[in-house]
Parts: sequence; structure tokens; C-alpha cells
Amino acid sequence: MLPSWLNAVHKVGTGTATKMARLIKLLPDLPAVADAFAAGVVSEAQAAEIAFAAEAVPAGMRDEAAQVLLSQASALKPEELRIAGRRILRHVDPDAAEEHERKQSNAKNAPLGMHAVSPSLLMAPAGSGYPDPPPPKAPPFCRQP
Repeated sequence: MLPSWLNAVHKVGTGTATKMARLIKLLPDLPAVADAFAAGVVSEAQAAEIAFAAEAVPAGMRDEAAQVLLSQASALKPEELRIAGRRILRHVDPDAAEEHERKQSNAKNAPLGMHAVSPSLLMAPAGSGYPDPPPPKAPPFCRQP
């Protein structure tokens, strides 16, 4: 429900809206991350990676994992925080890390549905500095002699 609202009202993509909604749900349980995000110490992307990594570790270690990642956030990009979070998970719960990596791999390799990419989305808008795509060619049976 929240991703749909974010998508409709704030015009963010479905994936972004889903990620934002997930972060919103996790922040109340991670006050240090929420405070750092509210204070502008970490970006939204960094807060999300920290929260998602903390969510993956066993419940008793979430605050500690978040603190470790927060302490490194000023030096790491979001994707580097994701890697650090995976390392923490691998260290504290190798079985869960293996399962998490398997799920991530399956999600990346899942085929896109027909609705996922529209050809019109692949074309640059007029005046964008990119050449206009050539007009589609008519099938041979429709061509004029």
C-alpha cells in the first residue's frame, strides 16, 4: 500500500518506492540509523543499506551491526556498505548469509515480465541531445511498390 502511494503521489519508480517503504518500516527499530538519517549524517541510500544489513542479522545483534556500519558510513558508498553488511552477516551467521546470497542471486536472475520494459521507455525524448530513433519499417507485405 505504501509503495503504491509513494509511486502515485511522489512519482518515484516502483522499485524506489518499495525500497523507501521498507526503510520506513525498519527505522523505528533502529533508532541510531533513524537519528543519523534525520541529522543528515547518512544519505537515504546509506541508511537503507545499513537498515537492510541490520535486518538480515539475528535480532540480538541488529543494533551492534547498525552501529558498526554507521561508524563506517562517512567513508563508504551505499554499495560498499552493502558489502560490509554482507560480511557482518557472513561472520555472525554463515548459514543465513548463504541463504541471503542465494535469494539475492535468484532475484537478479529472474526474467523480466513483459510489462517491465516498454519499448517507448527505451527511446530518448525529443530534444534530449540523443538522435531520434529511426521510424519503424513497415513489414514487407505493407510496403508500397
